[in-house]
Amino acid sequence: MKPINLIFISSIFLGLIAVLLVCTCFRNKRICCRLLAAYFLVFTFFSIYSILIETGWIINIPYLIGFNLPLYFFPSALGYLYVRSITTSQPFTIQKDWWQFSPAFFCLIDLLPFYLVAKDEKQAQISQLLNGDTHSLYSTGSLTNFELYLPVLLILGLCHLLAIFSLLARYKFKLDRNQQPLNRLAISKKKISNLENSISIYDGLENIGQKGLFHWLGIFTALYTIFWLTNSIDFISSAEYNGNYFSNFRNIGTASTLILSVVLFFLTTLPSVQNSRKNK
Repeated sequence: MKPINLIFISSIFLGLIAVLLVCTCFRNKRICCRLLAAYFLVFTFFSIYSILIETGWIINIPYLIGFNLPLYFFPSALGYLYVRSITTSQPFTIQKDWWQFSPAFFCLIDLLPFYLVAKDEKQAQISQLLNGDTHSLYSTGSLTNFELYLPVLLILGLCHLLAIFSLLARYKFKLDRNQQPLNRLAISKKKISNLENSISIYDGLENIGQKGLFHWLGIFTALYTIFWLTNSIDFISSAEYNGNYFSNFRNIGTASTLILSVVLFFLTTLPSVQNSRKNK
């Protein structure tokens, strides 16, 4: 087995475990968990799709070709909504946030001519895909010839990324502001257990937990930034040079992003969860 396939298999395994654990171990924050689980699930599908292409097994599921493309709109929207649901009091609601996923729906409609071809033509498309010619493959089956899809994908990803940075900056400012009373309390050497204090032990522990959460959100954002950059390089190279030079690099980067996200998520959050349970 090729080393690249081991990376894909590892990311699929970790991704599925992460989805299961996030939905079961963090039930007290259901919306955040569902958004993060959906984020991991989309990346898991990317790895499944990549290993099907790499091994040629896609020939057995010909109608799966191209269904990963609308999903590329999901990570930026899910990442933004996940960070927003943690750092602000604005929860995710389908009624207000459905438009975040509307580009994926329009992409699906744009690629309908590509999806609705006969099986024998699909077999020819698979041979074309396995030979690395993805630019002409998708553009011939797109209503817009891919003139609109890639720019919108890159711009929306950048906008969501900038919005995440803004949310983290405001969250960090809030943490620093909440830390100031604790610092003054430490300087005055007063006991936290004193009933006259306006700051409780719970507040101190909560602030420590929020710092750990901010640390995780910083890692999450850094990994998503790497994912966005690698995909941007691949998409731009495919559109500009009619080639697929960075495809393996992009797929490996996507799988590695999932692996690192899962591992670092549990390394940074599980200690906080255990401490919160001990102090209940």
